[in-house]
Amino acid sequence: MTTVRGVIQEITGLRLHYTTVINLDGFESLVDAMGGVTVTINEKLPIGGHLNSAGQLVGVDAWIQPGTQHLDGYHALWFARSRLASDDYNRMRRQRCLVGKILDQVNPVSMLQKYPALAQVAKDNITTNIAADDLPAWMELVRRIQGASIRSLTFTTQNINPGNPNFRLIRTMIQDALHPAPATASASPTTSTKTTTGPTKSTSTKSTKTSTGPTKSTTTSSSITTDELVDLREAC
Repeated sequence: MTTVRGVIQEITGLRLHYTTVINLDGFESLVDAMGGVTVTINEKLPIGGHLNSAGQLVGVDAWIQPGTQHLDGYHALWFARSRLASDDYNRMRRQRCLVGKILDQVNPVSMLQKYPALAQVAKDNITTNIAADDLPAWMELVRRIQGASIRSLTFTTQNINPGNPNFRLIRTMIQDALHPAPATASASPTTSTKTTTGPTKSTSTKSTKTSTGPTKSTTTSSSITTDELVDLREAC
């Protein structure tokens, strides 16, 4: 955990005082402990499966259907990690969406009351340097940020080169996001009034264009998420 924290600090230029690492079983148990999470699903997502030699998706156990659903831990985990029917950037967007929904919907008091049972589950699945005595303060922090705006800065091929990232640029973007420049007031447009003493002549010109056949139109789409700073709730 210390190594992971050190690498993240080096990349981002931020000092991380506390770290929590949750494995897949721990995440599933956490969502179940809070009674599940409600999310809006925009695409059909496979549970399980793999791509065969022809690039076809086979061996799918089930599908998570589009629409607003209340997910238990198992399905929330697959919502966050499924990528065979989409791509890594869509998966990252869904993970940010899920983080925002969990923060909004978790009941800090209820979770604190369940701490003894959660501690047993967490023993093998969650690693953290947060002391148990500090948990009430963290629960209060969660309560305070619920409903507040939590902004997310995404690093994609739109703003960095993943194969050769510019770490200085990444740190600058993070600092700009944390400390945005104050908005400058734009100048008010001036209004001009013109009065005429009589009718003016107008000239109308007609233009006719003849088409000899249908024109081709090309539509391109990209699943890469925006590189702009957005609220976590808008990731869904």
